[in-house]
Amino acid sequence: MRGPWPLLIATLASCSPYVHSPPGRTFPLESAKALNPGEVGVQIEGGGGGNSDVGLPGFTARARYGAVDRLDVNGEIAFLRIRPDGEVPAIDSRPFVLTGRLGLKYAFIEHIAITGGLAAGGWAGGSFLSPDLSLILSYENRYVVPFLDFGGFTSHPMRTDDIVVIEDNRIDFIGRPVFTYGWSLGFGLRIPVSHKTGLRTAPALLIGFRVREAYFGESYLVQGDLEDRSRRELYAFISAGLEIIIATKKARRTSTPRASCPSLFGSHTGVVRH
Repeated sequence: MRGPWPLLIATLASCSPYVHSPPGRTFPLESAKALNPGEVGVQIEGGGGGNSDVGLPGFTARARYGAVDRLDVNGEIAFLRIRPDGEVPAIDSRPFVLTGRLGLKYAFIEHIAITGGLAAGGWAGGSFLSPDLSLILSYENRYVVPFLDFGGFTSHPMRTDDIVVIEDNRIDFIGRPVFTYGWSLGFGLRIPVSHKTGLRTAPALLIGFRVREAYFGESYLVQGDLEDRSRRELYAFISAGLEIIIATKKARRTSTPRASCPSLFGSHTGVVRH
């Protein structure tokens, strides 16, 4: 028998109960430009957000690798804590979401890229899979890089557990997560810590703001009353991060400076050997 995992889900007494499945990404910070081949980027970001009923602080650790020209391969893990407001009492047992994601980013040009991936995660409501796809626009330069991204996601519950919501010291409802989909819009700044010209990608500070809307149908109820209508929830997030860049041997070979040598037929470019 599947035992209930008590968790407060954002709800008001006047609203119908709902349990939607979480997305795989919360507040990604990235501009359109891909890494140079052979470079590795390691990024840590943290932030928070939510809506009027629940706060969602968390952090993400991300690594990306410049596989070939214009293409990044990336992986990340994220931790998100569910912090409801104090108006509705509940018993919390596992008030967090943990996800892992693998993805790709392809830059058509320096200022336009598309990114997508697949995340798997778990929380009090059970395990889930969440694919996502986004378009990223940015104005790449040496000083301050503004970026904008827009995309969508779906979240598919795999093995669901019961969610128990307590109100006025009694069980208000017991439900399970349902299929969820939505969109996300983000704006941010990437601020390189070095303004030197060159072929290598500079480490950078990042900050961003994001809104996300989730849509979901009626909850699967084990106990309680249900209004027969769909639901949607709007969330807002703010986050900041730092990315450092590591140049592998492949990246150092790619960025070896080249010098021009005169010849009878004009300039001849060759690799400078040290």
